[in-house]
Amino acid sequence: MTNSPSNGPSNGPSSRPISRPAKHLTEHLTRRRVIILVCLLLVTASAIPLIRQLTGPPATSSSPWTLAVCDIGQGDGMFLNLSPHTAIAVDTGPDPAKEDTCARRLDITDVPLAILTHFHADHVDGLSGLLQGRRVGQIETTTVDDPPAGAAQVNRLAAAAGIPVVRVRPDEQRALGDLTWRVLWPQAEHPLQASAAMGDGGGSMAEDGPAENSGPNDDSIVMAVTVNVRGAPFHILLTGDIETPVQQSLLQDRRQYLKADVLKVPHHGSAKQDPDFLAAVAPSLSVISVGQGNPYGHPNPKTVYLAGADGARVYRTDLDGMVLISAPATPDAAIPVQADRGDGTVPTAPPSSGATSRGHHGGGRSRRHRYSSLPSLMSARFSARRATYSFADPA
Repeated sequence: MTNSPSNGPSNGPSSRPISRPAKHLTEHLTRRRVIILVCLLLVTASAIPLIRQLTGPPATSSSPWTLAVCDIGQGDGMFLNLSPHTAIAVDTGPDPAKEDTCARRLDITDVPLAILTHFHADHVDGLSGLLQGRRVGQIETTTVDDPPAGAAQVNRLAAAAGIPVVRVRPDEQRALGDLTWRVLWPQAEHPLQASAAMGDGGGSMAEDGPAENSGPNDDSIVMAVTVNVRGAPFHILLTGDIETPVQQSLLQDRRQYLKADVLKVPHHGSAKQDPDFLAAVAPSLSVISVGQGNPYGHPNPKTVYLAGADGARVYRTDLDGMVLISAPATPDAAIPVQADRGDGTVPTAPPSSGATSRGHHGGGRSRRHRYSSLPSLMSARFSARRATYSFADPA
């Protein structure tokens, strides 16, 4: 009877029986290879989200930011979050590329409303960047076309894109998503008048410098925004470029609406501020949207001090980059805030004569206000624990 290859020995070299020790060694090596392969697969799988975090578009479906103040240069460009990919734009800065970059970092594709506080170039010239690849439902502007060149530019772009342009109604109140807001300026009792610079039919779009046309600053839409989340109203005051005369009018006529958790400091922190106005707002956080090395001396050192004199932390886009602010979880909770490359500052002493606008940054502690500085956006790109704040730079 002939033995089958599986049951008996064979004299051929290919069927030489394997001794038990050799067989165990082979099985051990096989198991080891399997374990190594499984480990490699697990490491690779766990690395995929990190790779996406570092190189891909930001995952913002659960991002809790409420207000984004873009690093837009010398100007204003902000977004109020409504839902994933959807936000209200407030001003668009002077540079279309920077406006587009900020919106892409935030993964915004739908803008039901864009509010242009006034027609100076540093607030409207970036509009074409906002329109790049995004749906914009409506553009709302101030009540006078000053300077006319800025208004004409906005109307031309809107008409080409088929976007309706409406004027803000003095004292209007609106709601969208979790946001409600009241327009504090312009007011019905103080109709806006075009500045004298419009007399020649032109009017410079520059707000400072040799061709200064600062009149439109006081045409700015001022909004008291309330974020209704988690049963805890969160208040933001957006001020455009209003200067001392309008600030004094608001103190007299609308003081009850000025108190806010977050203040966008008027006019890039210029010297044209009423200290009583900033004191009436009494924010926990102040943000100054301003460009590095601007020729106007913005922000003024005294204004930086006043913006934080009562313990508020002051952020500056020229030093801190883009600033993200979130509504707190409860009325008494800290306000989460995060910036590209800084931690803001709490001014502790009035500026000395001859002080520069840069000053000391990153130090100080709030004396009474509530905020919570999270890791910077730069470091957050490398932190899986802060995935909801991982806003990667676009390619």
